[in-house]
Amino acid sequence: MTLDFYTELKNEIEVRLDKADTLVKSFPIDQMGLVKITDEFRTAKRSFDIVFNELRVLNKHTSNKIKREYAMNKRFKK
Repeated sequence: MTLDFYTELKNEIEVRLDKADTLVKSFPIDQMGLVKITDEFRTAKRSFDIVFNELRVLNKHTSNKIKREYAMNKRFKK
């Protein structure tokens, strides 16, 4: 795997993860800080979990060298 390929995959997954996270956080929270579990919430949460696991698998199967290069590039591009 190359750094460019890793960056492309990671960015695509992070975009989908942000969308899923926004959707999950859009559900109303009661007084105790809990979300009422509805079918819509379950679907949104399942979608978030799937995308999050894709990111975990990508990071698990990527060498530390590439992850370090990615972190350095991200740090210095700011």
